[in-house]
Amino acid sequence: MTDRHSAVDAWFQAHDAYHRASAGYNARLELVRAERERGNWTMKLDREYATLNDAQNVALKADGVLYENLRAGLGEGAGDKK
Repeated sequence: MTDRHSAVDAWFQAHDAYHRASAGYNARLELVRAERERGNWTMKLDREYATLNDAQNVALKADGVLYENLRAGLGEGAGDKK
C-alpha cells in the first residue's frame, strides 16, 4: 500500500470514528435534554463530548496528512504534463 493509499485509509477511518462519535453525542444530547425538561439535571455529556472532541482532533490531523499526500502526488503528476 502506498503512502497515499495509507493516508486515504487513515482519513476514512478517522472521519468514520468522528461521525460515530458525533452520532453518539447527539443521541446522548437528545436524552439529556428530555431528562432536563423533566427536571433531572444530573445527566452529563462530559464523556461523550470528550470522545467527540478527541475524534474530531484525529480527523483534522488526518485531513492534513491526506492533503499533503495528495498535494505531493499532484506535484509529481504535474511534471508529466509538460
